[in-house]
This record gives sequence, C-alpha cells and structure tokens, in this order.
Amino acid sequence: MQLETRKKKLHRYRTILVAVMLSALAFPSGSSALDLGLTPNHVYSLWTNINASLNACARVVHGDPTDLESFAAMEPKTFSGKKPADVLNLLVTYRAKLDRLLRAQHLPDTTQAPPGGDAITPSHVYLNSGHVLNAQLRWLTVRTGPAQIISQFYTQQEFSGKTPSDVFAMVDLAIRRMDRLLQAAGI
Repeated sequence: MQLETRKKKLHRYRTILVAVMLSALAFPSGSSALDLGLTPNHVYSLWTNINASLNACARVVHGDPTDLESFAAMEPKTFSGKKPADVLNLLVTYRAKLDRLLRAQHLPDTTQAPPGGDAITPSHVYLNSGHVLNAQLRWLTVRTGPAQIISQFYTQQEFSGKTPSDVFAMVDLAIRRMDRLLQAAGI
C-alpha cells in the first residue's frame, strides 16, 4: 500500500514538473525575448517571397502589362541603423494594408504572433512575417483558385550578411507595392 501511495506521489510530481516545463516554454517570462536562432537572413528570405507573391497578386488585379512591368521593376530603397523593432513596426503597417485587401474578399485578418518578451528579435519578426505570407497567399488562392501555384513562395533562399535595415527595405518595398495594388483594386 505504501508503494502504491509513493507511485501516486511520484506520478503527481512528474505531472507537475511537466506542466511547469511546458508552461515555461509556452509562456516565456517577460524579461526574455523570443529567440529561435533566426537571423535577419531568414527574415529577408521570407520578405523576398512576400514581394514575389505580390507580383503574382498584381497580375490578378492589374490588366495593363506596362503597369505590371513597372510594378515588378520596383526596387528596395536603402536604409541604415534599423533594429528588429523598427522592422516589426513597419510590418504592422503592411499587415494593416493587407488586412484591407483580405476584408474586401471577406477573408479573416492576418494572424499575429504573440509578443515574445521585452526585446524584439528576428525570430519574432519572422513569425509575424510568416503569418503575413500565409494570409497574402490565402487571398491569392481565393482569387485564382488552383490556377496559381503558390509553392514557389514558400522556398527558403540562402542569404548572408543581411541586417535589420535590409529587411526594413524589403518591407518598405512591399508597402509601396501593396499601395499600388490597393489603388488598382479600388480598395
């Protein structure tokens, strides 16, 4: 009987330990930042895909080939001194514009990653950027059906030496493209 009681206590302690460990992973303390080992190179790759998918979105909305060429020819500007928090703030601006496009198609707003702690890291920006890409491609597939293959927009491209300023430039490019897209769509 004592052995049975000990087993129950041991099982209870294991359960509590597992619960504590899982909650620590799921809900990091406010002083720690979300860090999954991702770098600006990873985030830059994601925004390269977002900008490429914007070109596909433009083909759905624009009818004028000349306008499509100038849309695709848009280049990122140069920025310096940007931090992941700056990129995240600009991403919020982009997400608001994307949400306008989604709502016009009666689609839900873009999902947001929960705050990752006090400091914003490339990992936090990456997670939110992934939600943006998913929402944008959801809009594209609703508008085109199976005619538009979207797998090419989920490729991991290899970049090195990218900084938050480089990522900021790609988000800025996406905003300028989205502004043209919204205008062409009459939204």
